[in-house]
Amino acid sequence: MKLYWHHWFMIVIGGWTLLSPWILGFYELNLAVWNALIVGCVIILVTLWNALPRA
Repeated sequence: MKLYWHHWFMIVIGGWTLLSPWILGFYELNLAVWNALIVGCVIILVTLWNALPRA
């Protein structure tokens, strides 16, 4: 699996989304925290899936 710069960029964006409730201070809003966690995980997983070599 070869990761190009745009893959790394999207992984960083996903990581930022995962950590944003605590960085931006809205960690007490449960629905917003769950939304950030799910969206961040989806971004990272789709990026890694996209980076897999094609047969």
